[in-house]
Amino acid sequence: MSTSASSDPAHPIRRHAPLARAAHTAATAGYLIAKWAASPFLYVSRHVGWNGTWPSALDASCNLACLPLTEGPDERERRDVTPSLAPGDPLPEVSISLGGGERRSLRSFVGRPLLLALVRGNWCSYSRMHLTDLSAAAPRLSALGVQVLAVSRDATAEWWESRGVTIPIAADPEGAVFGALGVRVDSWMETAWGRVLPHESVFLFDESGRLVTADVRQVSGTQPRQTFLSAERWVQLAQSLATRSHDHGN
Repeated sequence: MSTSASSDPAHPIRRHAPLARAAHTAATAGYLIAKWAASPFLYVSRHVGWNGTWPSALDASCNLACLPLTEGPDERERRDVTPSLAPGDPLPEVSISLGGGERRSLRSFVGRPLLLALVRGNWCSYSRMHLTDLSAAAPRLSALGVQVLAVSRDATAEWWESRGVTIPIAADPEGAVFGALGVRVDSWMETAWGRVLPHESVFLFDESGRLVTADVRQVSGTQPRQTFLSAERWVQLAQSLATRSHDHGN
């Protein structure tokens, strides 16, 4: 399966070839050693009141440069972390920032099914492969009446668009959406580096805004070849939802 998006971007996102993967893996190993060595000092600094933002920016830049692109899809839903919503629960009343500074509540998407993807960011190799896969299936999901929306701490919409990812990207800088859905990562490492992250997650809501199903992955910062639920599987689930809605309508 190709991991590049369906459009023709200037810098498409593709898995690394073996030699490139080896070089990126070696660079990642060196960076992780340095990162772990610095983390205790950053953690203590934050607990005494320091709120510097440069560590998260540095970490994002290094990850974007180093991490090998190896992730791929699988076909079975997982819940490595149990979200706070169960099937049948409604979308939370929480706001996100869309392009141009527009603020909008998640509840405003009620009326059509919504596929909501919570991703770590463009610096994360997992997120890049994940959103590329979803973006390739976006036209078929749209044909089924499904809205697709991704949310990360930083929108960086122009970066994603330049790589052919056509899914709208919203920002959740404080992690309010991640917290409301019960998938926010809270660990000493994230505190040390000043990052706000979700467990990589996708939630499918029906047209009334009620949860149908979710897939939640606890992503490792060191393990390559991790998997995400394939866009093909989300298309199948959306087709089942459309059939069920049609049957109820009759």
